[in-house]
Amino acid sequence: MGSSGSDSAATPETLAIPPSCSDGVDNDLDGLVDGLDPGCQPPPLSTVTLPLGGVDTFESVMRLTALPVGPCLVNDFVGVGPTVVTRSDPSAGIIDTEIVSMQLTGTGTISSLGACPVPEGPAPITILQDFTNRSTGKVTRCTQCGQACVDCSPSGDFPATS
Repeated sequence: MGSSGSDSAATPETLAIPPSCSDGVDNDLDGLVDGLDPGCQPPPLSTVTLPLGGVDTFESVMRLTALPVGPCLVNDFVGVGPTVVTRSDPSAGIIDTEIVSMQLTGTGTISSLGACPVPEGPAPITILQDFTNRSTGKVTRCTQCGQACVDCSPSGDFPATS
């Protein structure tokens, strides 16, 4: 169980670097080789029970660098405030969502794109959920890693995109 001249700092099995876990060498000098070394064992699989549908209330933050509003332009807006989202029961890897309430308040800088009726400069701004238009969406479980999935790692609780 010797180190065969290896440098334990260069290829430690405690980091489960694939080459150091299949080379027949005790790379981290702990007396264990490859599959016998705890550092070469994969992490335990986690199972997650997704919650039933319901309502989530949380504080949101919105940052806008440039938002045209008619003949005005809102720059450098940062707003915070309460948001309420409903979500359906998980079904076939999909959770339907809808923003049902949102009120974000902050300060932005107004500039003119034409005949802006608001004075230019810093201004208090409130952004509300538009009750005349539904704001629906869905969270979809990733089945294959790809550009559409942000976190497709098996260690994620629910690898998904929304």
